[in-house]
Amino acid sequence: MDTSVVTEEYEGKCNICGVSNLFKRENFRTRETFLCSSCRGSLRYRAQADAVLREYAAEGVSTIEALIESETFRHIRLYEPGVVGPFRKLFRTMSNYEQSFYWEDVAEGAKKDGMVCQNLERLTYADETFDLIVSSDVFEHVRRPFQGFAEIRRVLKQGGRHIFSVPANDNLRADSVSRVDTSSDNDVLLLPAVYHGNGTAGGRSLVYTDFGADVVDKLGEIGLPTQIFYYTPAPGFPRQLTFVSRRA
Repeated sequence: MDTSVVTEEYEGKCNICGVSNLFKRENFRTRETFLCSSCRGSLRYRAQADAVLREYAAEGVSTIEALIESETFRHIRLYEPGVVGPFRKLFRTMSNYEQSFYWEDVAEGAKKDGMVCQNLERLTYADETFDLIVSSDVFEHVRRPFQGFAEIRRVLKQGGRHIFSVPANDNLRADSVSRVDTSSDNDVLLLPAVYHGNGTAGGRSLVYTDFGADVVDKLGEIGLPTQIFYYTPAPGFPRQLTFVSRRA
């Protein structure tokens, strides 16, 4: 957890919705604060937005809101697992946008309250379905994450991207750490249990993996060459990380 940021506030335009803001630090979790007054996007999401724009935006397009109006992006097949985050309101206006959540008591591929249930370790989508998958702090909660990443590769089209974040800062550890033994059907804690909210009322998700820099090489080995993109919104900030994988 990085608390080394010097700047407590900065002025700028949100690269998600385009609204000018005085972004203020509201808590010690750097990547989860400095919220946009309009879309409520945190620094983490603006780092992801920066990566999406670098990969897809034409010259002069500087926000996600503007990007989804461009003809080349608006009709791509896009998948975003999870239920929270500032991108969803914008992405839902796209004709080929898919969103999912995982409920243990709902059949995979079935719908609950209008949303499809998907387990990232065994997606029900056909091979080469999506051009882009965006996941925000999701894969640390996947029981066997590299099985999930392999599924991401399977459902991406050739050259498709997975743009994702996991809880990580510029001082990224070298090696990933498994917090839970998942070699059997039952979870066995290797480290004290850590839970994050899952976006539903009172919902919690167990953290299975603390990811390190080795994730880049491991993803390359399964056909997802990966780069780390860095985003620094103003002087005095540690760089924010976003991972960008492309299906080989």
